[in-house]
Amino acid sequence: MGKRINKYEYDKLNQGERHLFDWQFGYAGGFVLSLFVVIGVADSGNLERLRRGFPEEIQAYQSFASKPGWWQDIESRLFITDEPEEVGK
Repeated sequence: MGKRINKYEYDKLNQGERHLFDWQFGYAGGFVLSLFVVIGVADSGNLERLRRGFPEEIQAYQSFASKPGWWQDIESRLFITDEPEEVGK
């Protein structure tokens, strides 16, 4: 069975979280894709420079990379699984 994105929950994410989600699932455009590649390899000084222009993206990436369960929570809220309900349940 397939999965669909829960648009209501997607819209509740901040811009950085939406960009990270799009990057992870191949929906991001070239700029956002490149931004997350750069964030992933930036040293601490350059990360702070990037934070000035993209604070939500930096926060989302850092949560994604270091907070246990953060990404799983995002996925569990955003995906709707198209599975038939079992009879009798």
